[in-house]
Amino acid sequence: MRPSGEDPAAAAGLSRPLPHPRSGAHHRLHADGAAQPPTASPPAGFRVALPYEFWEHDAVFELADLTVSYAGRPALAGVSMAMHELEITALIGPSGCGKSTLLRSLNRLTELVPGSETSGRIRYRGADAFAPQADPVALRRRVGLVAQRPAPFRGSIFDNVAFGLRLHHRHADLDSAVEFALRRCGLWEEVGGRLRASAASLSLGQQQRLCIARAVAVEPDVLLLDEPCGALDPISTGRIEDLLLGLRDHVTIVIVTHNMQQAARISDVTAVLLAGDRNDGAGPGRLVEYDATERVFTDPADARTAAYVTGRLG
Repeated sequence: MRPSGEDPAAAAGLSRPLPHPRSGAHHRLHADGAAQPPTASPPAGFRVALPYEFWEHDAVFELADLTVSYAGRPALAGVSMAMHELEITALIGPSGCGKSTLLRSLNRLTELVPGSETSGRIRYRGADAFAPQADPVALRRRVGLVAQRPAPFRGSIFDNVAFGLRLHHRHADLDSAVEFALRRCGLWEEVGGRLRASAASLSLGQQQRLCIARAVAVEPDVLLLDEPCGALDPISTGRIEDLLLGLRDHVTIVIVTHNMQQAARISDVTAVLLAGDRNDGAGPGRLVEYDATERVFTDPADARTAAYVTGRLG
């Protein structure tokens, strides 16, 4: 969805002096060590297992030993993985395993929490997201987030979608941009005739699609969604899922979900997180497995994954 020729890393206020560290390499990543060396060297701290043919696109985000703590207590520890361009990555796991913390780390929202600390490394399109010259506000313009509960702003449907366009002075043709975003999110036929109506007048499912349209309107490079269907009925959930599958052709998506059937239906890749080193749930969230969604649900490499996806754990 970014303009042709634009460097997303540069647009996010990040410099990229070196070539992409994993260009052309496709890997299967796990949390528990390397079974054989990859064909190209990953960034230090990555634990890479079997070469894997699934990923066809460059990595948008690369995480190396990411640890996030709140008030000195780790919520997420030692996560190393990647999210790839124009794919849907699902983050699944029981409550308290750090899924939302991981999601919000990608655009540096966790650092807004008083007492939070982050260590390890996040690369966004090959550039260090924590470099001294990195601009977190610019990063958040490129990497938008939609929360679990719909949060439309006060005002009209039109003003909600136009908010980011006005904020970033991208409104040469505001009417067309708003219509385009609403059409992309499947809302135009439902609200196109009442754009000046209050956003609060929409149903809960429509409000969530409106929030996604607001995020999509500014043409983000990545869309982060934190349980976007958690408060919705099955029909609204299905509409959101169809919307995300359509958006996948234009934007990289990372979604947190407690609904394993949803992850199986819409994601290309699934990351499984569990709290602690054992099955007792003690300790920070850790990455247990990261693989193509079909493999995670039908042929998981880790016994804990099999226990979780079959309902025997969590």
